[in-house]
Amino acid sequence: MDKKDILKTIPRERTIFLEGQICFEQSNDLIKRFFEMGQESDRPIAIYFNTPGGDSSAALKICDNIERLKNTHGIIVAGVVLGNLYSAGMFPLVVCTKGYRFSLQHGKFYIHEPEQDVTYKVNPSTDKVKVVQDLDDRIRETITHKEAINKLLLSKTEIGENNLRNLFVSGGYFNAEAAKAMAI
Repeated sequence: MDKKDILKTIPRERTIFLEGQICFEQSNDLIKRFFEMGQESDRPIAIYFNTPGGDSSAALKICDNIERLKNTHGIIVAGVVLGNLYSAGMFPLVVCTKGYRFSLQHGKFYIHEPEQDVTYKVNPSTDKVKVVQDLDDRIRETITHKEAINKLLLSKTEIGENNLRNLFVSGGYFNAEAAKAMAI
């Protein structure tokens, strides 16, 4: 059976649409659904993507649970890009089962360096030492977060470190053919 043919055999109840902005509420709903699907059977699951991205921490939670389905339950998780797959939306796709990641011909991809908010509101009575410590913690967290994303993308694709760095620096749009060449 052709790997694309597996999509024809996946019933509606084993299908998920990851669309719109990725946020914690959406990731929590998906995680509950993944948990239920993992308990029901080991039949394949299809995730259809059309997202502008969103919160990278929420996307990484989704990734962890896709990996759990694959590793704990032995479930094939197929990913299909229906339209746009931007930013943090790419992370869940790259953890779908290798060889079962697809895109429609006109799928569009975009990746950029993860952003983290390190702003801080200060008023005259704010303890300046605490502000510096909090900002330092946020910066450390951002660096750790970026390292985790780099590791994920480099281990699950064939983007390559130099290409990833270039995509992050300039912000990279690419088409389905380029995504296929990078094993996304």
